[in-house]
Amino acid sequence: MKKKIIKIIDSIPLLKKIKQFIYRIYLFIKYTIDFGLENAFSMNILMNSVNKKSKKIIKINIPHIKTPVYIRKGTTDILVFNQIFIKKPYKFTQSFKAPFIIDLGANVGYTILNFLKNYPDAEIVAVEPDEGNFDILKMNLKSYKSVQLFKTAIWSRITFLKVFDIKGEEWGIQVKKCKKSDPAAFKAIDIKTILKKFKKEKIDILKIDVEGTEGVLFRENYKSWLNKTNVLIIELHDKYFKGCRTIFDKAISQFPFKIIKDHKEHVILIRDPLL
Repeated sequence: MKKKIIKIIDSIPLLKKIKQFIYRIYLFIKYTIDFGLENAFSMNILMNSVNKKSKKIIKINIPHIKTPVYIRKGTTDILVFNQIFIKKPYKFTQSFKAPFIIDLGANVGYTILNFLKNYPDAEIVAVEPDEGNFDILKMNLKSYKSVQLFKTAIWSRITFLKVFDIKGEEWGIQVKKCKKSDPAAFKAIDIKTILKKFKKEKIDILKIDVEGTEGVLFRENYKSWLNKTNVLIIELHDKYFKGCRTIFDKAISQFPFKIIKDHKEHVILIRDPLL
């Protein structure tokens, strides 16, 4: 019912503009309450600049995060920020003392900053293939020695990939297989290799937001690491990988996971019992 109402509103230009105006007021109030008036004005400027070319980087300070947060003007960074810190789709209540966390598709690091706020003693591995995103990722996380950054992409096995972005947006970076000889080729990494490199027997929290590559991850070679995962946070993209949700559901059905959230593309699962 809610989706139908929104669809009707969006089909009428005036109502759509009113809806957008109300949402912007809500965001400004939320920014002010959560981050202070000065930051609220800065973030409002960022919202107005989405997809408008700019090289400016804005620095803001967020309560409970010990370092400044960097957001690129004219990019989708502010939309990612809103998703992580306003909508909070990855929120769950499971506690860990010093968890091992893997973030696949780390973008510019906002999810990791949120993890560190909740788990200050966490050891985190971040994987991000896009050069522009990776530069901001480094800026946002340079003060955190417990976070290891890898400028590459995840795949179900070691192979060669290249970046392509069909949407032209920083939050929608995708990769595909290519020949080693391709000028844009880089060597992928797989989860098995990450576990081996860091000498870990389990993953406490695994976050996956890889714009369709999750279809590849859960199609093959997933049993060894999925069976070692306590919490799985994933964004599914059927629009980029046809049948992705079906492949995912079939894979997780083989293991003792309990779904605690399943909202649109966002799914959170917790192993029962924990490892």
